Amino acid sequence: MKMKKIELDIARKLAWSFSRSTGLEYEELFAEACLGYAHALSNPRYDPTKSKFTSFAYWCIRSQLLTFVDRKKRTIYTTELKDNYFSKAP
Repeated sequence: MKMKKIELDIARKLAWSFSRSTGLEYEELFAEACLGYAHALSNPRYDPTKSKFTSFAYWCIRSQLLTFVDRKKRTIYTTELKDNYFSKAP
């Protein structure tokens, strides 16, 4: 897979932006951005008569990064009732 310069720039800029806003590592996010680009290349939903490929690639890369960040930042929350139950002395 050979990335064009413009798609490479899109992947870099999105990965950098997500890195600064989420605190995740840039290299990890850039790898995910490249996966999003690969998804854009293999996706049959792209219609060249409706838009440019770079617009479609941007959407795919951003979607891939959002999914990745959502998986990485998932937090387990406990309820207040459970915390109060364990903190009470018998």
